[in-house]
Amino acid sequence: MLIGRSHELDYLTNYYNQADNSLIVLYGQKGLGVSSLLQEFAKDKDVVRLCASQCSPRQQCYVWSKKIRNQGISIGEYPDFSALFDAISELYDGQKDEGKTVLVIEDFQWAVRNSDDFMNALTAFLAKEENKGRLMIILASNAIGWVENTFISKIGRNAFAISGFLKVKPMSFLDMVCFYDTNDTKKCIQIYSIAGGNPGYWTRFDIKSDLKTNICRLFLEQNSVFASEGLNRISDELRELSVYGTILASLAEGREKLNDLYAHTGFSRAKISVYLKNLMALELVEKVFSYETADNRNSKKGVYRICDPLVQFWYHFIFPHSDELGVMSAEEFYNTYIAEEITDYISAGYGKICAEYLDILNERGKLPVQYTRHGEWVGKNGRIDVVGQDAKRNTLLGFCNTNGRALDLAMVEADIALAKEAHLRPEHCFFFSADGFTGEVEAFAKRNDGVYLVDMNDL
Repeated sequence: MLIGRSHELDYLTNYYNQADNSLIVLYGQKGLGVSSLLQEFAKDKDVVRLCASQCSPRQQCYVWSKKIRNQGISIGEYPDFSALFDAISELYDGQKDEGKTVLVIEDFQWAVRNSDDFMNALTAFLAKEENKGRLMIILASNAIGWVENTFISKIGRNAFAISGFLKVKPMSFLDMVCFYDTNDTKKCIQIYSIAGGNPGYWTRFDIKSDLKTNICRLFLEQNSVFASEGLNRISDELRELSVYGTILASLAEGREKLNDLYAHTGFSRAKISVYLKNLMALELVEKVFSYETADNRNSKKGVYRICDPLVQFWYHFIFPHSDELGVMSAEEFYNTYIAEEITDYISAGYGKICAEYLDILNERGKLPVQYTRHGEWVGKNGRIDVVGQDAKRNTLLGFCNTNGRALDLAMVEADIALAKEAHLRPEHCFFFSADGFTGEVEAFAKRNDGVYLVDMNDL
């Protein structure tokens, strides 16, 4: 059963049920389930599946023609793309089923990159088959940066033939809980803080094991599956890996401003800006702008942050000490370089989970403020995880605590002071805690109508 992709399935089904032919571009980061989504959608449908490779157009046509001949269609050994698509037409012309044929081309970016003829032939084929209304073409890719920034300019007028773009996005914390089918919310928070919304990563974690065991097995043991994952995520799309690795390692250490990166790396500001832009195109880095308030003097003006949790984890914990992996045992490495910091690391991921929780309640109209815009406030002395305001600037704030102990009154007062520093009136404050609340805080919440306490298990 495919979890959390009902919207995407409905999108594809809607085009499939239309009378006209359609051409859909389906894309998303590796591991987010593009192939799983296609597999679920293809159930009970006539599907022709091709996969493009990093090879010459002649080699690509040779491979695809062999696959078509294996299905009983006569076609030459070295056809061009137009002849290939004509042969595919013969496949579904001979079918008795009145439903559409779905032509899926995975990793289609290689076919487009290596040949201008591919898209010319594909769109001509789609136009030729227009009157039949029996064809749906899905071009699938994990190269999100290329799809969003290069694809359209590469294919020119052929872009007019595209019916729609569907981006597969990371899944939510709630989806993860459903995926593991567990009541152990704390363990889900730990995994989500490292794996994020990538279900491909979720399958690697064992929900029955503790966090240390999972990290040792997946990152630290010899030939472990994520031993080089941070480098792998950039090697497929980017060159000059040493430059990108330096920038990512600097960000992982907390150097979030351009001047900080400049001072540490020695690269020019212009060079850093270009490389950051490329990392943002791959959705590995984001530029965070603090939520605008009546007075922004105490906020940071814009910081860069690694937005992929697993890449952040890898560059924060593994990369700086990678030379020790072959010397230390997995447990020794964990105890030396990870154990003391892991709770603080997880707290950053907890903030995102709390924001998701409030967004769900907001969509259902179950919050005291139905906010229309929201974000986080990044200050010089701390941050507010969630700031939500409606059109009348009624404000809701969310603060998340995962410091390993129950939320006490001093922490609450510090959060309220931070709100005042941000020039926000704390009319409604949600305090989230991974380790419960002290009696003083519970009594404080009872005395103040605008204070709400959310235990982690309520998520």
